[in-house]
Amino acid sequence: MFPRLLRCLLALAVLALAIHPAQAGPLRDWLQARAGEEDDSGEADNRASLPADTRVLRDIAYGGDAQQRMDVYLPPRTEGAPVIVMVHGGG
Repeated sequence: MFPRLLRCLLALAVLALAIHPAQAGPLRDWLQARAGEEDDSGEADNRASLPADTRVLRDIAYGGDAQQRMDVYLPPRTEGAPVIVMVHGGG
């Protein structure tokens, strides 16, 4: 009886956390502030700033399909640096 009750309570706690709205925090506040910034033309500037020595390789093919392209950002002094791969599911 007790293990079943414990499992039910745990499931309810996980469900409550899953449906609870995200709390505001410093990163969220910063992102919202950046989204509202505008450049001289009056349009929002959503580009991230990169260090001056960063090399950017754009539209590198990683597959046979024409849409299988990626951008590679190479900061200076990359020898032995970790690799970060970011994948989004957008259309």
